[in-house]
Amino acid sequence: MRNRVEVAISTLRNNGGIETLRKCSTLKERHTKLVELVPDYSKWDLPIAKQEFLFSLQHGSNIDLGVCESLFVDEHKQRCQRTGNECSCVIPQSFCTFRDPAGRPKYPEFASCIGVMR
Repeated sequence: MRNRVEVAISTLRNNGGIETLRKCSTLKERHTKLVELVPDYSKWDLPIAKQEFLFSLQHGSNIDLGVCESLFVDEHKQRCQRTGNECSCVIPQSFCTFRDPAGRPKYPEFASCIGVMR
């Protein structure tokens, strides 16, 4: 799994995909462009691999992909760094279900399609 993530990120770096993603003005546009640039990503059969890809890409390339700043993902699990709890948050996550009592979405355009539990 880690190899799959590393190859996808390397491909983006080598073909100018990182800069292309940085030019996208909205989160939705970045996710749409990402599927165009790495078409196999949308077909990966391991959800944790997709999460790790987005997490690694956001943190390693400083591109906002809707990954919560407190989320940590490795090839075995994902965890909230603030609570220490293992979590099943999806990316992009419109708002933090643990820490946002007001429930104000950070990304309103994704709030209705993610299925976030309150």
